[in-house]
Amino acid sequence: MWQVKIEFEILQKTPLLPRLFLRNVTPHPNTQGVCEKWGEVIDSTLSQCHRCPVGESILVSLLWLSTLENFYTHERYRKALADSENVRRRTQKFVEDAKLFGIQSFCKDLVEVADILEKTTESTERETEPSDPKPTLKKIYEGLSLIEAKLQSVFAKHGLQKMNPVGGKYDPYDHEIVCHVPAEGMQPGTVALVTQDGYKLHGRTIRHAHVGVAVESQE
Repeated sequence: MWQVKIEFEILQKTPLLPRLFLRNVTPHPNTQGVCEKWGEVIDSTLSQCHRCPVGESILVSLLWLSTLENFYTHERYRKALADSENVRRRTQKFVEDAKLFGIQSFCKDLVEVADILEKTTESTERETEPSDPKPTLKKIYEGLSLIEAKLQSVFAKHGLQKMNPVGGKYDPYDHEIVCHVPAEGMQPGTVALVTQDGYKLHGRTIRHAHVGVAVESQE
């Protein structure tokens, strides 16, 4: 915003001819051209004042002074309007983030339940014998599998996704290294195994995946 000090003086040395002084003018870079244009207008007005009777020249100068004041008022209004729009957008973004990530703490706790369910399902699968005449354990496994699938479906519905980093490059923003393994047929720096699943909520990592990264053999 321009900082303008306007002085309007009628000097006795120049028979009551008005002089308009603009001091300490610091225009915004985006309005540099406008400022120069107004300088031309004021210079033109002052040149007209010298050719007019005193009373008329005073009125002309006051008219331009009023116009200039209106211009500054309009600029202040535009700046206030832009500031208001920026505040509205930031507030809207804050509300949207609150809707998306308000359940983040709940999701962090819930994925631990998913871990237990997944490990129990895997353990039950290993203990199930196809030739076992008692199908109880098999039914338990099938039930656990359905529950796990449904849980992951609910996660996906609310934007919670399990990472699948095996075979991909190690990313410190998504993964946490817990061990290194020999790079057997894999590129060094590639995720070779996962010891704990990582999760993202609407693309934001809420729990890092614990991974083992392939490294070159020292042999």
